[in-house]
Amino acid sequence: MALPIEYRKNGVSIGDVGILLRTGDFVFLFNIFLPGDHEINEGRVPNGFKPLDRSKVEKTIKRRVVFDRGSCLASSSLLRTSRSEPTFDGFN
Repeated sequence: MALPIEYRKNGVSIGDVGILLRTGDFVFLFNIFLPGDHEINEGRVPNGFKPLDRSKVEKTIKRRVVFDRGSCLASSSLLRTSRSEPTFDGFN
């Protein structure tokens, strides 16, 4: 709740800088593509911060389809289970 309202509405974005905790939580610090006075970054960027030009960075990114649309990615620790009794919402 301490994050700016706009950040809470949009969630994590490309260019976000933060700390990834062991719990898997992401602690947002600032966004490298937004100016220091943008409401998401205000009071959060280091001294002398200058945002990167996103359009210049995007030109250097090579896009390659690795997984087709509808593919499912999961870790090896994922387990598949089934229930024979109905759940609270009536689905099996």
